[in-house]
Amino acid sequence: MRIIRPVQIRFVVTEDLKERLLAESKQAQQSLDSRIQHIDVEGRRVVDRIQRENVLQAGQVREQIEQEKQQLMQLRREMNNRMEELQKLDLGEEIAHRTEDPVQEVIDIAEGDSIAHVLGGSQIVIKDDKVVEIREASAEGPEAIDEALGSSTIATPDNPIPEQG
Repeated sequence: MRIIRPVQIRFVVTEDLKERLLAESKQAQQSLDSRIQHIDVEGRRVVDRIQRENVLQAGQVREQIEQEKQQLMQLRREMNNRMEELQKLDLGEEIAHRTEDPVQEVIDIAEGDSIAHVLGGSQIVIKDDKVVEIREASAEGPEAIDEALGSSTIATPDNPIPEQG
């Protein structure tokens, strides 16, 4: 039988990685600042125009604009916190890569295999854009097994796992 299980990507913190992550965060922060400023300027213009025609509607639009602005300001605060966390990272420390599209692998399992081995997953360690280690992780305890079960896929006749190669 074949299953699909997650692979965790980990990065070794180097000076270059810290600088790159901080630069990306700063760029995202500047983009948020631009969006906030744009919403502020355009929002006032739109509200002024609508207010001439319908005061009630202008109040509703003003409220919507303010909500959107507050959401962006919350994102900016979160970005500030992230930048502070990045600055505190120690060189040589490993950090998990967060991605919306998880990396997965297909493994063959058979009767008698260790469930810790099957559900434990693997890790790929990257340093300076190069794979430096591939680890076979092992699930420890019921929580790790439950977590792994939630992200593993079992092949069935209706949902076959394609051959690799």
